[in-house]
This record gives sequence, C-alpha cells and structure tokens, in this order.
Amino acid sequence: MMAELHNSRNDQRYLLRDMSESDLDAVLAIENVDQLHPWSRPSFLSSIHSSHQCYIVEDNKQHTSQPCVAAYAIVSTAADEAELLNITVSSHYQRQGIGGLLLQHLSESFDESITTFFLEVRRSNLSAIALYDTHYFNEVGVRTHYYPSDNGCREDAIIMALSLSL
Repeated sequence: MMAELHNSRNDQRYLLRDMSESDLDAVLAIENVDQLHPWSRPSFLSSIHSSHQCYIVEDNKQHTSQPCVAAYAIVSTAADEAELLNITVSSHYQRQGIGGLLLQHLSESFDESITTFFLEVRRSNLSAIALYDTHYFNEVGVRTHYYPSDNGCREDAIIMALSLSL
C-alpha cells in the first residue's frame, strides 16, 4: 500500500506505505523513546511477517538520503473486527495532526466486512484518549490492571471502539 496523507492545517504531505524489516531501526528508535513499555524487534518482526497490516508514515519533505519516519501503526483484522495494536507518532512530529491523519486513513481503509475498529489505551494517556474521542471512538470496556507501569503497579486499559457499519 502506498498513499499520500495531506494535513491541511500546515499543508504538509506525508507518504503512507507498508512497513518492512528495513524500517525497524528507525521504528525502534521512536518506539524506545516514545513508549512507556516499547515493543521489541521480535514483536515488530512477528507483525510484519504475519497477516497484520503494518504501516509507516514518512515525512517526504525531509531532504535526506534516508526516509524520515514520522509515525507508524500496526493493525490486526479477524472476522468482522479490526484492532489497533500499536500507533506511535515520533515526539518530533506530535501535535501536528499526523496521528489523526493516520487514524482516519486506517478507519477508512477497511473493506465492508470490517464493522468495528477496536483499540486499547492507558487510562493516563489523556492526549491519545482525546484523539480517539475526536475520531468517534467510544469507551466500551476496561481491562483492570492491564498495563505495567514504571512504579511497579499496573494501570487500567480503556477499550474503545469505532462502529464502521453506519
């Protein structure tokens, strides 16, 4: 898959494409900085080599020999459901609308057999929850003490869903 994402707020254009193994150094550099409990290289490799949809968002205005990864997402589909397994926007690109562009593109890209798009988010991740609210995800449940935290305790995961069948 290859598509262009256009952010009308700042007239920036980004390239959305499939993630490959060659992207993993850049992805892990972001993951290890921007996630509280980052995925490992084997986790990403497993997703790339499975039936998961793995995407990279590149800043195509960067004039370097290597593409600049601005964000990425991994989605799993089964039966009539999709689940967002990981979405991360590099800290250098946060608050620029990229997460929303990526989320909107994902939710519009499923075929008609997918009727619900699920995700889980840490209760403390208020900026992500606000983003998901903006894109019409609704809280449908809670996984108590689901995520590990740095203080040795566990944190609830809020389960959110977007109905795609309307």
